[in-house]
Amino acid sequence: MARILFRGDFFEELAPGSMIEADFERIVVAKSELIFPGFFTVPFKTAVFSDEACAMADLALVEKSYREWWVVEVENGKHSLEGHVLPQVRTLSRAIYGESEAAALCEKGRGLEPARVSDMLKGKQPRVLVVVDSERKEWTNALRRYDAELLVLQMFRSERNEHAFRIDGHLPSVAPSIISECYLDLYVPRFLVVESPALLGIPARGRITIRYGTYVTEWQRVDSQDKVWLAPAGLNPLSKDLSYLIVLSEDGKFEFRKNSRRLPPRR
Repeated sequence: MARILFRGDFFEELAPGSMIEADFERIVVAKSELIFPGFFTVPFKTAVFSDEACAMADLALVEKSYREWWVVEVENGKHSLEGHVLPQVRTLSRAIYGESEAAALCEKGRGLEPARVSDMLKGKQPRVLVVVDSERKEWTNALRRYDAELLVLQMFRSERNEHAFRIDGHLPSVAPSIISECYLDLYVPRFLVVESPALLGIPARGRITIRYGTYVTEWQRVDSQDKVWLAPAGLNPLSKDLSYLIVLSEDGKFEFRKNSRRLPPRR
């Protein structure tokens, strides 16, 4: 098995599944500021429900500007992909997340701002991250069917019971200038759905100015229980067939840019 020599100590590779899942999770949390520096790491053992089933994740990652969040499933590499991992991921990716889940995050997450967490959950669904203790590249494509990603944290331990990781796979990160993805609502065509409303910095019914090319457009924030829109105060030059990014430009102004990603599923 592989070994790591670091500062005079050898770290021996742990066999897949040799550490119980709770201990593996505890070490991931302890090292989370190094592994996920742009995120709050929050215990999130809260039952969530899709139309088909119920599931419970292990952790949540909340991006520190509340742009996006992930639910995290910490897994033993010996678990069955089809029989154990994918059913959990499918439910977590399709679950409904609302005020009770926002409250659960704030109860366990030190330093989280409840109003911004609530806004965040009115935006796009969280993505799912599966953290596994051994190389499982064959899981990657199956997980991506549910817009989920795989992160391998291969464990090594020294004689002093210190741990080191070999990290491979997807590490969540966000481009700092992007405020939100958005698109015109299928059912309210003049309204723009905002996927990351917590970064807009305006309250419900507040107004915001956003440039688009040579145009200057004015918008008002409109809230429902589980969604945030921007309603045009006048001119709306955006196409219903495209999605857009709201970005913060170098001069500190908001602007729209066409997004290369396909339109998200309408919900």
